[in-house]
Amino acid sequence: MKYDLKILIKLLSSNSLNQFYYLIEDLLKDNSITDPVFFNLVGIYFQKIKKENKALIYFNKSLDLKSDVYQVLNNRGVTYFLLQKIDLAINDFKKSLLINPDVHDTYLSLAKCYVDKNQIQDAIKILIECKNKLNPNLAILILLGRIYYENKFYQESVETYLQAVSISPRTVQIYNMLGLCFENLYNYKKAEDFFTKGLSIESKNIDILSNLGNLKRSLAQFSEARKIYDTIISLDPYQATVHRYISVINKYTLEDLHLLKLLKIIKSEFFKKNEAKLHEIYFALSKAYEDLQDYPNSINYLLKGNKLRKKTVSSQNIDIVRDQFKCIEKIFLKLNLKQFTNCSDAKPIFILGMPRSGTTLVEQIVSSHSKVASGGELTFVGDIIKKNFPSKELDLFFNEVVDDLSNIHAKMAKEYLALTSRISKDLVVTDKLPQNFMFIGFIKAMFPNSKIIHCQRNPKATCLSIFKNYFPDNGIWYAYNTKELVSYYKLYEEMMKFWNDIFPGQIFNLKYENIVSDQANVSKQLLEFCELEWEDDCLAFYKNSAAVKTLSTTQVRTSVYDSSVNLFKNYEKLIPNLLDNFN
Repeated sequence: MKYDLKILIKLLSSNSLNQFYYLIEDLLKDNSITDPVFFNLVGIYFQKIKKENKALIYFNKSLDLKSDVYQVLNNRGVTYFLLQKIDLAINDFKKSLLINPDVHDTYLSLAKCYVDKNQIQDAIKILIECKNKLNPNLAILILLGRIYYENKFYQESVETYLQAVSISPRTVQIYNMLGLCFENLYNYKKAEDFFTKGLSIESKNIDILSNLGNLKRSLAQFSEARKIYDTIISLDPYQATVHRYISVINKYTLEDLHLLKLLKIIKSEFFKKNEAKLHEIYFALSKAYEDLQDYPNSINYLLKGNKLRKKTVSSQNIDIVRDQFKCIEKIFLKLNLKQFTNCSDAKPIFILGMPRSGTTLVEQIVSSHSKVASGGELTFVGDIIKKNFPSKELDLFFNEVVDDLSNIHAKMAKEYLALTSRISKDLVVTDKLPQNFMFIGFIKAMFPNSKIIHCQRNPKATCLSIFKNYFPDNGIWYAYNTKELVSYYKLYEEMMKFWNDIFPGQIFNLKYENIVSDQANVSKQLLEFCELEWEDDCLAFYKNSAAVKTLSTTQVRTSVYDSSVNLFKNYEKLIPNLLDNFN
């Protein structure tokens, strides 16, 4: 049978897939065809209609006839990638590069494979090789910049995106990423500059507007943040996350226009059809009714929001978490940290405990000192532990740590200090990631002189505050289910008792209620523990200019108040299955 390759190529290029299939339908039954180009085109067709296994058959036929065609190797590699046969995809892209090392897309595809396998350094290496060998390519630079950003190499990400800007100065996503990079490098002026540049090109870009609004909110520029959020809502009234942001910085009254807008939204047909995606609206309504002291309505919307939010997070099995905690305890019963040598003499400050226990307030007080810089919620400790002890199997993890921690604790300390030096090279940096309570043993191995401040609060108040807040990542997976929340809290209590037993006198156990009732004296004790001279600025912590990205962004911008201490009492009869566990 006869066919015209030029016509077939033209139909594929224009996505005229029905016409393409009409011309090849009978040809596919012709066993006499031995044209590798034809089989490649048929493979592309099946790939386009998402029949990857059929596409593989024809790419294989093409390569059986002619094995050194890099385009077909690339096509088959993409198909393997779509089928999640990543190792086979990597093999094809590597073969393709040996045949023709001058194709940007091959490097790009290979890098995506490495990212999928979490082989980040391999992905970076192949993209840098492409960048150095070939002319600059926008897609290569954007992917490289994204990989750097997602792996917290913010300075490298900045350098890469600046190269991308020189190639494509009107690509708004580059300005958005540069803004995020500089925000994470604590250069808020440049972050705002790049967000603003992006908006000068595309003034209605919701991603950039949201990021700029969040930057303003973290810097306590609430009125400016509110104007930006209102702009977003005017562009798209169903931006649920932005409605939640507004609720965080808004103090509601009965006739509040935003409250009325939220109530109108949940009555709409669009909301009813998309309730699962828009569930953050319920959290905003819960906050509004709490402000109005209408606690039954507040809980009604909170329970709806939590039920839907629970479905979107990757939950962990509480028994597995218990085993993980016990494994860590066994490690530090086995190890004798006093025998560790060549230890760092640095004295970083770690502020930890359960979420919503006062860690942000304490960080604001301590970082108001002239010799301290606010680090915020840093994931560095956990990242370094995972990097140096990668086994997920608990028995293997136990053996790795017991065998190697005494040899590499100093290296781990250097890695941590290299990361915090991005925040400040001269000041002591605070690290207030609450979940670091799990890693106190590792912290003491790296930094025997570290200052560990454990924030405690009435368990009812703590668990209520966790339960009624929306956390944007999966780290607080237990927040949306009362049974899981209570179980996790009790595991935390047990672990903190363990750490206090093996590190007596080395942990400052600070009660939130005490700092509320006697801020001056507790603050002085806190600074004395951190070996810092008293400074009056620590009493005026709410004037601290450090960015606050946590849920406490508004609370810590005012002086200490006691209204939240007994707030849980308004909810005791409304959610007894949570609060009765702590009677």
